[in-house]
Amino acid sequence: LKQCDMPRSVIAKASWLLFPALVGGAAESRTQCNFPEVHVGPDGLEFTTFAQQYRGQRPILLKNATPEWSAHRVWPSGGFLRLHGNLSVMPKNPAADVAFEEFEDSISVQRYLEDDAFKKKILFDFSDFTVYRQIVKEIVPVPLPLLRIRGEPSFSLGRKGTGSGSHRHEENWMTQVVGRKAWFVAHPDASDSLMSSDGNDHRPCRLLKRDRRPKGVSVCVVGEGETVYVPAHWHHATCNMDDLTIGVGGRNGGNNADASGWPPHIFHIVDGNVAALKQATAA
Repeated sequence: LKQCDMPRSVIAKASWLLFPALVGGAAESRTQCNFPEVHVGPDGLEFTTFAQQYRGQRPILLKNATPEWSAHRVWPSGGFLRLHGNLSVMPKNPAADVAFEEFEDSISVQRYLEDDAFKKKILFDFSDFTVYRQIVKEIVPVPLPLLRIRGEPSFSLGRKGTGSGSHRHEENWMTQVVGRKAWFVAHPDASDSLMSSDGNDHRPCRLLKRDRRPKGVSVCVVGEGETVYVPAHWHHATCNMDDLTIGVGGRNGGNNADASGWPPHIFHIVDGNVAALKQATAA
């Protein structure tokens, strides 16, 4: 475990105001992240340690949290489309406060990526277990620090220039598997309109430019293989920066789905892992 940028003790005591947005101009550099970084070593960072030192404090970037995911090897370079192009998904119009407008009919991932009628739409869902169970074998194991922060699975897929407008909800995390996604965050005490002025709620990618980003908004460009954690009720918006961006993760507390105290067999049910469920119940 390694803490970058500043000592952990300083981070624990510092307020969110000590982390102003430091990135200016077009966000093309991978190094543009002013979230504290936590490096997960070979032995892993246990959930208990994560909960004691980081959970609920402020957004962080986890490095090397999912090295065993086969998705990192098979999804890039068109692999996701070859494997899961027929997945049925529901495009949405991004808007503020999670007021996403859904289309009446679902479409395939392949159509979403190839039909320009959907180029400004996003694919984002919590609790879509149909999608989750078709990809779950490629996104295991769940990172140890986040093991019990997955009451609902999350899945995000977007084309370049799309994103989610400013909103907030329960604590969540997302691992970037394909492409880069910029995250913009602000403390829960900030105004609901902080990132929504001047049309930014519907065009969050405008926040990539310093002159469009209000004071108090921090930014992190999350690259492939990296994981972002956002505590409950922090304002956040996102921008998909590449032709194809895919992220998967989890949310805790949404729809009363708090996994903090779940016994192991409940996770097996969520994952659709029949073999593990049988083994657990037979013990």
